[in-house]
Amino acid sequence: MKMRIILSIAFIACLASPVQSAFAQRVIYVNQNATGANDGTSFIDAFIYLQDAIAAAQAGDEIRVSAGVYKPDQGQGIEAGAQNIAFILKNNVRVIGGYSADDSLAQRDWKMHKTILSGDLLSNDNDSLAFDEPTRADNSANVVRLVPGTDSTAMLQGFTIRGAQGTADSQGGGMQVRFGVESARLSQLHFERNVAVENGGGVFSFGDNVRLSEASFKQNLAGRGGAFHSAGDNLTLLDVHFEENKSTGNGGAVTIFGKNAWLTEVAFVNNRAESWGGALYFDPRFNGSYLNLRGAYFANNSAHTSGAMHITHGGVTVTEGIFIGNHAEDAAGAVMHRYLKQSDVEAIYTNVSFLGNYAANGGAICNEDESIVTIYNGVLSGNRTTRREVATANGKGLGGAIIHGENSVLNLVHTTLVNNEAADGGAIYSNDGKVNAYNSVFYSNKADLSGTDDLHDRLDRTAVLLSHNLFEESMPSGSADLGGNLYGNPLFVDMLGSDGIAGTLDDDLRLTAQSLAIDGGEYTYLPSDAFDLDQDADSVEVIPFDRGGNPRILDGNRNGLHVDLGAYEFNAQNTVGTSVENITFDGNCPDGPLSQAYPNPFVNEATFNVCLVASQFVQITLYDMQGREVRTLLQRVIPEGQSKIALNGYNLSNGVYWVRLQAEEKQVTRSILLIR
Repeated sequence: MKMRIILSIAFIACLASPVQSAFAQRVIYVNQNATGANDGTSFIDAFIYLQDAIAAAQAGDEIRVSAGVYKPDQGQGIEAGAQNIAFILKNNVRVIGGYSADDSLAQRDWKMHKTILSGDLLSNDNDSLAFDEPTRADNSANVVRLVPGTDSTAMLQGFTIRGAQGTADSQGGGMQVRFGVESARLSQLHFERNVAVENGGGVFSFGDNVRLSEASFKQNLAGRGGAFHSAGDNLTLLDVHFEENKSTGNGGAVTIFGKNAWLTEVAFVNNRAESWGGALYFDPRFNGSYLNLRGAYFANNSAHTSGAMHITHGGVTVTEGIFIGNHAEDAAGAVMHRYLKQSDVEAIYTNVSFLGNYAANGGAICNEDESIVTIYNGVLSGNRTTRREVATANGKGLGGAIIHGENSVLNLVHTTLVNNEAADGGAIYSNDGKVNAYNSVFYSNKADLSGTDDLHDRLDRTAVLLSHNLFEESMPSGSADLGGNLYGNPLFVDMLGSDGIAGTLDDDLRLTAQSLAIDGGEYTYLPSDAFDLDQDADSVEVIPFDRGGNPRILDGNRNGLHVDLGAYEFNAQNTVGTSVENITFDGNCPDGPLSQAYPNPFVNEATFNVCLVASQFVQITLYDMQGREVRTLLQRVIPEGQSKIALNGYNLSNGVYWVRLQAEEKQVTRSILLIR
């Protein structure tokens, strides 16, 4: 997999360094520790309260705020302890945090010089995060507000926003964006430990065309949308991370009810919803409305139903995404689709992986209520149902990867389904709908009910059409053979990876040279490149890449117009594997010469342990998912014992990489995932 950042270098530079005073009428300084004239003319003579700087600012001004804690009830003429007061942005005024006032250079780094806008007015919050926590009863309802008439000329950049305690009478927590706000631009913001009784613990937005970039949300809580609730149209989230947020209703991290949203390079980790959508809940109720995800990572999110994402009434497109380790107590370990039945609304997944998700029914995916769901270049591995021991008469344990029904349509094209498990329908359980599978691979799926390892279809309710697929031994009973189907072992490079566990990031489901799947596909089943994977502005051409970003069509199509089966196209040039070779694991080096990375996935930097039983020359090389060398991390003699090596993600695109250690005749390769 290779996720592509859709940010220009110029735009990144703009986010990292605000436009300087040449574009500002004047610069106003804020420093809570200033001891000078308190007039904002320098960091020495800075305003000590941010509210005073905002009050003094006029159109064209830029407010620079040094590291510290700033509260909305502090400032001239403001009542101390007033919970309904918030910082309110002004048009044509830029408010920028992250400065250090300790030296004359006033250097800016918003992550190092943490600049906090706090709703903890009495500085007495304890560690509890709850709607009725007594120590938070005196906190601000909102810390920041964008009021009607605010537009894209107002800017907030480089702050941590925390400690809001929204009530039933005040929508949102940390930030409230009201009706009438148009094209708000917000960046470099971190929302933590904000609470909203109703919607949006971190942000509640009714504004249209709101754009939030380079931001993160951690440990926020709400009734719906633990971190972010959007009811406005045309939301854009770019490079945003959601972690450990919680909702007592739907959408552990995000709920979206407005028309159309674009989420690019987003990550959802360890979020929880007590109802539907552990990470994200999308319900626009507008004709033709879509949620568009590109470069999305969902890991270890949970809910009662739809552990990662719940999609209803609106369409969804996911391009280059990973859903791993998500789970639900009821159905849909990763994603549920409902009411996606209009001609212009469906679910389309391109270059995606569903790994190790689990639920009572539909380990990864559940399709209901006439939904149309299509997966191109997909991998579904190691998904399972959690109630295999319960008789299927209880309606549990159905569909290790997918449960499908209620007049829905499921299309699988160039998709690999392996090592999924259930009581009935190891890979797919289809109850009442239509299943079309083309150019795909089904292998090593398991079901307790005999004969349903790959697919169980209710013969009286389901139509299953199969063409040019590879099955382990035979086609599912009752399905229609449209020709070109093959039987045997697909001979993957390393189906379980070095950890021996199905559905993890080191699984290598590419084909080896002897695989039956090579040239076993039908070219006419290739979809169009609707989402322009190669970004050449040609969406009419056939899809150019496989799951790993390799060309789908090689060497003049090799054998007429045939392509390979499954998510990956065979390419002999891809030589980076995941196997561990010729390595002695002993008590001194229990993980071998190269450990798994920590953390994995990583955002900025990851660490590996190198452990050698004798001093020797070592080369450590980083490769991308296509097996191409990215950089040499280390090339020198390493002494006996343990050493650490750091991998910095600077200048790397999001995605899966291989780190390979070569020491004399010993070689080991580990996988790692970069997300930002």
